[in-house]
Amino acid sequence: MSVAHHKNQHFVPKTLLKSWGENVGKEYVLYTHNLKDNLTRKQTVSKIAKQNNLYTLLEGFSSVDPKITEKLVFNVWENNWYKVLAGLRKNQLSKEVVDILKGFVIAQSFRTPKFMGENLERIKRYETEVNAALAFSYHFAFLGLGGYTEYVKNCTCEVLYINDIDHFICSDNPATHWLFDEIGATYVSGIACRNDLHKNTNYRIVCPLTPKHLAILTPNLGIDVPESQKDSCAKKRIDKDAICNFNKMIEFGADKLVFAKNIYDLVK
Repeated sequence: MSVAHHKNQHFVPKTLLKSWGENVGKEYVLYTHNLKDNLTRKQTVSKIAKQNNLYTLLEGFSSVDPKITEKLVFNVWENNWYKVLAGLRKNQLSKEVVDILKGFVIAQSFRTPKFMGENLERIKRYETEVNAALAFSYHFAFLGLGGYTEYVKNCTCEVLYINDIDHFICSDNPATHWLFDEIGATYVSGIACRNDLHKNTNYRIVCPLTPKHLAILTPNLGIDVPESQKDSCAKKRIDKDAICNFNKMIEFGADKLVFAKNIYDLVK
């Protein structure tokens, strides 16, 4: 299989990361902590969380329409993210805003190098030539445009928020997959070939939205959910212990970097 070369692509949108940054001149600067070398730095949003040809769909991948491009897949959500930020700021989450929020988080949950790497071993069972683009292609084929629409329509959403000085952190793999039960949460990887996962009532997608807001999505594919629940978004304030637990989950789901509004957010 061959690929066409595209420009460097941000796998965590700048429009998301700017909420953790400080506007310095024409750039947004945030704190980054590298989990590999254990060093904390200040970096510009434009220079992090990007990779060449990450979303280049493989030629010959018959399940994927070649007209589906990075812009079609992601920009529709990124270009409307400002509406979500405004809704969170005003505490007014209309159905339109909730749909944008859900679409953004779902798209973000399968667009990063870590997601692709976690799925390679499972996809090797079906394909002999394997690379990161195939992991993306396979999962996108599973969703499809129609499937993606149903995904957004049927999932329910809860937003957790913070009023005090604490913050949620973010990462280079911010939207992660979990199974919640009475004991706690278990991280889930390799979901591209697990079609049954989306019918599991314990399955959640967790994603920080801003330093003060975090979304929890319940996909509900194949599960009957009242229309009123699909269109609304529950909101809940959480305490310091819960903030700490979610930040641990965000860090656990990271690939190499975690991002913070303030340096003390990174202090354990």
